[in-house]
Amino acid sequence: MKQGERIPPPEGTKKSGWRRSTGDTLLAIAGVAVVNGVIVTVNLYHHIPSVSLIYLLVIIALASTRGRYAAILAAVLASFSFDFLLAPPLYTFGFTRLEDELDPLVFLVAATLTGSLTATLRR
Repeated sequence: MKQGERIPPPEGTKKSGWRRSTGDTLLAIAGVAVVNGVIVTVNLYHHIPSVSLIYLLVIIALASTRGRYAAILAAVLASFSFDFLLAPPLYTFGFTRLEDELDPLVFLVAATLTGSLTATLRR
C-alpha cells in the first residue's frame, strides 16, 4: 500500500450523506443544549466567568468523533447560546459594552479553529 492511500471502510458502515449530516446536526444541538442546561441550572456563569470553555469540550468531542461539520455547527450554536443566555443583557442578542460583543466573536473563532484542527487530526 502506498503512503497516503486510505483503506476504504467496510460496506456496512457507510451512511448516506443526508443521514450523517442529520445525525451530526442533532448531536451538535443536543450537546450545546445539555451544556446550556447545566450552566443555567447550576448558575455557573456567575461563579465561573470562563464557563464558556465548557462548550469547547462538546466541540472537541464532536470534532474527534463526527468531524468538522458537527464541530463548526456546535461552535456557532454555542456562540449564539452564550450570547443569548449568559451575556448581559440576558435573553437578547444586543450588546451594551464592547467586551460583551467581543466575547462571543472570539469564542466563535477559537472554537471553530479548535474543532477544525481536531477534525483534521482525526483524519
